[in-house]
Amino acid sequence: MTGHEVGAWSSLVCLLLALVLYQFAFARRALATLGERILLALTAEPEADPDVLDLYHALRRQRLLQHVARLRRILADDSHQSAVRQTGNRLAYGQLLAELAELGEAARYPPTASDVEPAWTPEVAVAGRGSGAGQYAPRVEILDFGRPRRS
Repeated sequence: MTGHEVGAWSSLVCLLLALVLYQFAFARRALATLGERILLALTAEPEADPDVLDLYHALRRQRLLQHVARLRRILADDSHQSAVRQTGNRLAYGQLLAELAELGEAARYPPTASDVEPAWTPEVAVAGRGSGAGQYAPRVEILDFGRPRRS
């Protein structure tokens, strides 16, 4: 006999024995308790390691702070971008601050007025090169939902 055959026969014997024992009330209670223990052992979730959770939160906090710093640099000179992009930048910045608040970091890094709404100056940065790059020629974005015009 192979191992599979031994397993199959022993499973069949256990099933038949369980059916015979199920006729008695004390055996039903014992089988129910055994079934609950087996189900609990199979579905129990392992406890989380506190060191792993601390490392996860530290790495997440570090990534969020890097993104906040990057968005602060973008918000500092995004006056040359379209209003849609500016709104998107501010929404992303607000979302990052909300995620930091969940971690308890918002008290350390409150937004300032200059972070949220940078002042516009006539000489703006050209594509992130700084204000020394010269004047920026404004470009207007047009969203046309009508029929295409012939030129």
